[in-house]
Amino acid sequence: MARPKVDDPHARRLEILDGLIVVFKRHGYDGASLADLAEATGIAKASLYHRYPGGKPELGRAALTEAGRRFTVLILKPLQGDQPPAERLSAMLAGVARFHAGGTPASLMNTLTLGDGLALFGKDIRNTITAWQRLIARALEELGRPADAARLEAEDAIARIEGALVLARLSDDADSFPQALARLAATLGVPAP
Repeated sequence: MARPKVDDPHARRLEILDGLIVVFKRHGYDGASLADLAEATGIAKASLYHRYPGGKPELGRAALTEAGRRFTVLILKPLQGDQPPAERLSAMLAGVARFHAGGTPASLMNTLTLGDGLALFGKDIRNTITAWQRLIARALEELGRPADAARLEAEDAIARIEGALVLARLSDDADSFPQALARLAATLGVPAP
C-alpha cells in the first residue's frame, strides 16, 4: 500500500522507523517478513534493500536503535535527574507508559530476542536492561532500601513491566498495562504515572 509522500526527510525517516518497530514488535525478528516490513514502511522491497543494504539484520538494528533512543529519553533520563528519588521513579513509570502508548502495548526488547534476534541484538538489549535496573536500584537505595533489596526490587519492577506488556498483548487489553503500572507505583511507594 503506497503512503502519501512526506516532504520532510526527518519526518519520513521517523515514519519508516515507526513502521519497522511496529512489525518487529508484532512478529519478532524471525516472524517479520520483508513484505510486512515493506508494507509497514510504504517502501517497495527493492527500495527497502537499497535504503538498508544489510537486509533484515540492518532493519532490525535500525528499529532497535530508534526504540533505544526513545527508551533513553523517556525512561532512563528521568531516572538520572536531580529530582527526589520518588519523583524520578514516578517519571520513569510515566515514561514507560508513553513509550508503550498507542495500541496494544508490546515489548520490542522482548520480541527482538526471540529466535535469531537473540544473537543479533541480545547483548545490546541486555546492556539496556542492566542500566535500567541499576538506575531503579539507585533510586530505591536513596529511598532507604538496603542495596541487595533495592537490586532485587528493581529486577522485580522490570519483570512486572515486561510481564504486564505480555499480558496486555495476549489479552488484547491496552487498559491492563496502565493499571499494572499504577499497581507497581503503589508497590514502589511512589506517585502513580
